[in-house]
Amino acid sequence: MRKRVKKICYNCLLWSLIVIVLISLFFYLIDSGEEEIIVDSTCEGISDTSMKADCYTRMAKESGNIEYCENYPYYFDECLDFADQSREAEIDDLEEICEANTDSSRKEDCYEYIEENY
Repeated sequence: MRKRVKKICYNCLLWSLIVIVLISLFFYLIDSGEEEIIVDSTCEGISDTSMKADCYTRMAKESGNIEYCENYPYYFDECLDFADQSREAEIDDLEEICEANTDSSRKEDCYEYIEENY
């Protein structure tokens, strides 16, 4: 009888531990996802073009993520200088930033910038 009680207690303890780990993981994933949403929407409410570009550049600099440069690609050079100081970004990612540029002369400038700096 004692062995059976010990086994039941052991199983309860094991399952409780598994549930606690899963709940912790769940809250960690939700919490990190919420931060990303808040960060991504930070610049959206800004209507001034220059301030919006500065916001995305700051976000790129703080995170080291060049994908923020794609949100306002007209100022790609300044954004990339801050976000990718080590010049280790993938060419495909850089080309996506250039393609997001609607101004054809700035798009050309972007490709030239990549060619010269990467």
